[in-house]
Amino acid sequence: LKKATKIANDKLDSCLNNEDYRQVINTIKEVYDMQTKTGVLYYHLINEKPDVEINHPTYQGNIGDCWLLATINSISEAGEAGKELIKKCLEYDETTNTYTVKLKGGKVKYSFTLDELNEQRDLSYGDYALRAIEYGVKKYFEECKPYGDSDIDGDFEWKAFETLTGVKKQYTARYNGNEAVFIDGEYVTIDIKNIDKLRGIPIGISKLTPEILESLSKFNGNIAITANSSDKKVAHAFYVKSINENSVEIKEPNNTSQYAIYSRENFIKAYDYDEVMIYIP
Repeated sequence: LKKATKIANDKLDSCLNNEDYRQVINTIKEVYDMQTKTGVLYYHLINEKPDVEINHPTYQGNIGDCWLLATINSISEAGEAGKELIKKCLEYDETTNTYTVKLKGGKVKYSFTLDELNEQRDLSYGDYALRAIEYGVKKYFEECKPYGDSDIDGDFEWKAFETLTGVKKQYTARYNGNEAVFIDGEYVTIDIKNIDKLRGIPIGISKLTPEILESLSKFNGNIAITANSSDKKVAHAFYVKSINENSVEIKEPNNTSQYAIYSRENFIKAYDYDEVMIYIP
């Protein structure tokens, strides 16, 4: 990185007329400057034009907000409806280089410039849209303390789902031998046939079982699923990429370009801690 920065500085004067090249050079220089000052290696760069879609690999920053990043990423990868929900949370004005983040189903809004967003160096890297939502939630927690929390360093995914959608979460309970949630006066089982009744509600699965995992697989990826590691020494949130016939693929906020594969049985053992959250956008 140090060598790349020297080359960047040597070539900077001759490249000032190339906007894309200049952006990359300045970003590399900024990253090296941050590493020098903090001793932390920032190697995850944002080299994209700002927009309202999460379409690049992303990397958790220095804040323990895996619960938030896992939730946002899981929604963005939950089919076309998930992508549309992310777009509804964001606006970007190219004339003023200003993001507006809309939380609680659009009832709470925060606006900030791209320069201000770039200054949030403890937040995630890789995609402007993700960092913009993350920063909006950070400002919301600091200013409004919705759950008594004034920061986003360590929390639960259900709060992220509620903050983004404005819909209160529901818990499942055992009903006639199945996991079900009480909606509009009736118990609704977690089943693909009930997709319209389940849609738009953050749901906490009380107990992860082979049966519920099979039910979730029927949604064919059009569902956001987050889970926590059962290793209580390492509290960390993950999200499900896909549930296949014999396996589960999971991704984690530290690096969404990679994923791990578990057998269904091992996934239940490894991630049946606290609660599994699901959301059908």
